[in-house]
Amino acid sequence: MTITAWCWAQGAAHNFSKEPATDREQAKALARRGCTLAGDDPLALIIASGALTLSHCVTEADALIERALAVDPRAAWAWLRRGWISAYL
Repeated sequence: MTITAWCWAQGAAHNFSKEPATDREQAKALARRGCTLAGDDPLALIIASGALTLSHCVTEADALIERALAVDPRAAWAWLRRGWISAYL
């Protein structure tokens, strides 16, 4: 579900859609649902964080990255996302 959220967010962020606002809302809903189902799976949290970042929910994305790093402090992708989120914040 989080991968699908990422795809919707990518489409909205890169203008691959006729209705980017609708796609961002779809991405946010899927990312949040995916996090609920995935629990503390760091990869799911990282992917959902990316989708939320692209959907302009940077503060929420930051919280997911913090959760992912708490579970797996060596997750390289989480640190990469952390850098982007820090730049956006």
